[in-house]
Amino acid sequence: MSTDTLEELRVQIDAIDAQILDLFAKRTSLAAQIGVYKREHNLSIPDPSRERQKIEMAEASVPEYLKPSTVSLMHVLMDAAKSRQSHLS
Repeated sequence: MSTDTLEELRVQIDAIDAQILDLFAKRTSLAAQIGVYKREHNLSIPDPSRERQKIEMAEASVPEYLKPSTVSLMHVLMDAAKSRQSHLS
């Protein structure tokens, strides 16, 4: 692999990372809106049934070798959402 090829691959990863971060910000904003709804309707922030459903859906959408990392990623995303919901003013 040449240095140019490595650099080109890194540029592509950088672009994907930027998209991921943009989507993460959008997801967190939606989670905040859900948090407001939950607060207004006296609902608990954690929703274990929904969390299980999201993990199962994520696992079903990736190859076997990605499943452990996908589960970890989903936990990070859901933990960030719950944290955002907990800290609404």
